[in-house]
Amino acid sequence: MQLLRSYQRSDYDLTVFSDYYGIRAANMSKWIKQFLLAGLARIIRSKHNQHYSMDTKIAAVKEYLAGNTTNQVILNRYKIRNITQLHYWVILRNSDQLN
Repeated sequence: MQLLRSYQRSDYDLTVFSDYYGIRAANMSKWIKQFLLAGLARIIRSKHNQHYSMDTKIAAVKEYLAGNTTNQVILNRYKIRNITQLHYWVILRNSDQLN
């Protein structure tokens, strides 16, 4: 949160600011989007793993495979923290382990 606040107060562009703090600009950008969409709770790491219902997994995978929306919209809609999680569900579906 301190980094986001510092960036907001700075006159630097995202790439320069990120380089200075040794953070990937893509991560900073993701944190900013998450904060703007869902507030502080979205960027603070949970102390336990998130569990998703089978319906949520299937709906997210179907939407992803349809290709009609961006990955970020899917992640936000289903409150999935990382694209890697969605990719794993796609692998499970393609191997008939997620129906």
